[in-house]
Amino acid sequence: MREMIQKAILDEDGAVSIDWVVITAAVVGISVATGAVVRPTISKHAQSIGPIADQVSNSTSFGQ
Repeated sequence: MREMIQKAILDEDGAVSIDWVVITAAVVGISVATGAVVRPTISKHAQSIGPIADQVSNSTSFGQ
């Protein structure tokens, strides 16, 4: 029984997969946190740009 436990502890099969799962979870977590921090500022600037964008003429002479 002791040998079986030691063998299981020393076995490294699948360790790379676990590493990738942990790294991916960290990247996703950091991305979500960054989005939560940046979102209010982007929203504020987008609202201030909206009225200016409405005044811009986007008509073209293409197809006339």
